[in-house]
Amino acid sequence: MKKDEMMVEQEQELLSRREYLVSLKKWSKVVIGGVVLGGMLAGTNSAEAGWVNRRGGWVNGGGGGWINGGGGGGWINGGGGGWINRW
Repeated sequence: MKKDEMMVEQEQELLSRREYLVSLKKWSKVVIGGVVLGGMLAGTNSAEAGWVNRRGGWVNGGGGGWINGGGGGGWINGGGGGWINRW
């Protein structure tokens, strides 16, 4: 190849890379905007219930759990109503 042909080929490759990077910039703006908008629309509701370490949960519940229930409702390590490893 001649030197001129090599320079033209390199310029075309650089232009192609530039166009690709410009298109990525546009897409990244769309994605970031979607995430921000989705976060705003979703709101900030706090969790109201869980199955671990909550009052009505099944593990370590305050009285209604079936494992380590302190109020006697648990069936493992229960304070009064458990059938395994009772106090």
